[in-house]
Amino acid sequence: MPETDPISASNTSAVDPSARSNQPVAIIKWLCVLAIIGSLFFIMQQLPIDNLIGKMRGWIESFGVWAPIVFGLIYIVAVLLLIPGSVLTIAAGGIFGLWLGTLVVSIASTTAAALALLIARYLARHRVEEWAKQSEKFRAMDNAIQEGGWKIVALLRLSPAVPFTLQNYFYGLTSIGFWRCVLTSWITMLPGTFMYVFVGHAGTTSLSDAGLSTEGAIFMAVGLAATVAVTVYITKLARRQLKKQTDVESEQDAKTAGESDQSQQGKPTVGTSILAAAALLAIASAVASPFILGKFFPPTVTLKEVYARNTDGATFDHNLLNEVLQTHVNDEGYVDYQALKANPQKLDAYLKKMADADFASLDRDEKLALLINAYNACTLKLIIEHYPLESIRHIPEDKSWHDQRWRIGKLNLSLWQIENEYLRPKFIEPRIHFAINCASVSCPKLQRTAYTGAQIETQLAAATRGAHVDGSRWFRFDRATNTAHVLEIYQWYKGDFEQTAGSIVQYLAQHVPAMQASIDRGDRPTVRYMTYNWSLNDQARP
Repeated sequence: MPETDPISASNTSAVDPSARSNQPVAIIKWLCVLAIIGSLFFIMQQLPIDNLIGKMRGWIESFGVWAPIVFGLIYIVAVLLLIPGSVLTIAAGGIFGLWLGTLVVSIASTTAAALALLIARYLARHRVEEWAKQSEKFRAMDNAIQEGGWKIVALLRLSPAVPFTLQNYFYGLTSIGFWRCVLTSWITMLPGTFMYVFVGHAGTTSLSDAGLSTEGAIFMAVGLAATVAVTVYITKLARRQLKKQTDVESEQDAKTAGESDQSQQGKPTVGTSILAAAALLAIASAVASPFILGKFFPPTVTLKEVYARNTDGATFDHNLLNEVLQTHVNDEGYVDYQALKANPQKLDAYLKKMADADFASLDRDEKLALLINAYNACTLKLIIEHYPLESIRHIPEDKSWHDQRWRIGKLNLSLWQIENEYLRPKFIEPRIHFAINCASVSCPKLQRTAYTGAQIETQLAAATRGAHVDGSRWFRFDRATNTAHVLEIYQWYKGDFEQTAGSIVQYLAQHVPAMQASIDRGDRPTVRYMTYNWSLNDQARP
C-alpha cells in the first residue's frame, strides 16, 4: 500500500468541519437577502416613484434661484434632528442633478456637522455628555481622537462605525479643533455624498420622460457600479484601519462576529432567524402590493383591443344623457349640480336605460362610447347624491371609486372597474383620459355632448386637442425653457401613453406642434407636472 502524502494529509486535516456545517446557514442568509431585495424591487415597481420625485422637485423648484438654499436648510435641520440624511442626499441627485446635487449636499452636510459640534461644545454640552456617558463606543472614540487627532476623524467619517448624525454631536465633546474637524469631515464625506447623489441622479434619469439612450444607460450603469464599488472599498479599508488603531467597532461588526461563533456549530443564529422572518414578510408584502397599491394608484395595464368591430351590430341611444349635459353643463365643463339634484329624472332614466343595454351585441365603438358615458353619468349621479360637497374625495372610497353599484347590461361595476378593467385594458385608446370626468376642476373637460359610436373618433380627437390648448388649466408650454407643464394624469397613466407613443414627450408632441419642432431641432423638451386640483367642478364654486 502506498504511503500517505503527509502534506496532503495535513491539508485534509486542516479543513474545518464547522465550515461545512456553516454552509447551509450561509446559503439561507443569501437566499433571504435576495428575497428581500427582489421583493423590495417588485414593490418599488408598483409605486409611482417618478410621481413622488416629480412632486418634490416641483415644490423645490418653485423657489427659483433659492431652491438649493431651501433644500440645504431642510437638510441641515434634518441632520440636527438626528434624521439620517441619506434619503435627502439621494433626493438631491434627482432634483438638482449630479454635480449641483453633490455641491448642495456637501455644503449642507458640512454645515450641519459644524453646527452640531458647536451645539454640543457650547450650548447643550451637559445633555450631550449625559448621552455620551451611556456609550462605550464614544469613550473609545474620544481616547482614539486624543491620540490620533484628525486622522481618526477621517477614518470615522469613512467608516459606518458611528452614525453620521451622532458623530457630529460627539465631536463637540472631544479635544479636536473646530476647523480641523470641519475640514476633515468635508473632505472625507465627499465619496459617500457623491455615491448617494449618483444613485438619485441615475434613478431619476431612468424614470424621466426623456429616458436614456442605450449608450447613455450603459454609461450610467457602469458609472453607478464603479461609484458604489469604490465607495464600498474605501469604507472597508477605513473600517480595517480604524480597528487597528482604536477599539471602535461598528455594531454590525460585533453582531457579525457573535453570529460567526455560533454558526460554526452549524446552528441558525437569532440574526438568521430575524433575516428569514424579514424575507417572508417582504415576499408577502410583494404578493399583496398589487392589490393594496391598486386601491391608491392606477394599476399598470397592457393596452389591447378586445372587442371586434361590427358595423352591423346594435347601437345605443344617448339622447337622454345629451339633454342632461346640454342643460346642466356650461362651455367650460362646469356642472350646475344644484339644478341637476333638483331635477334628476332624465339622468336616472339614462342610468336605467344603460342598465338594460345589451352590451355584448354592441360594436367596438359603441361599447367604447357607452363605457365613457357610463363613467361620466355615474359620476354625476354620485355627486348629486352627496351634494353639497367640496370634492369627490370627501366621499368615502367604498362609496365612490370602489362601490360596485353601477349596472351596464349584465355587468355590475364600480367607477374604478369601468376605467381600469374595461376602458384601459380592452382598448388601445389613451385618449379616454381626456374624455372621462371625475367631477374635479383638473379633470378633462366634461363635454356638453354625449359620446356616440358613430362619432367616437372625431369626439376623442376634439377632446384631446382641447386638453392640449396652450395656456389652459390642463397644459402650458414654455418655449423659453422648452418645458411642457401638464397635469398629473400623465404621470398616473404614464404606461398608457408610453405604449402608444414611446414616451410622454413623444405623445405630447403628436398634439403640440411647437414640441415636435423642438424635438426636430434636437432639443428634447422637459416635462413638469402640475398639481391636480380636486375641487368640485361646480358652477356654484366661489
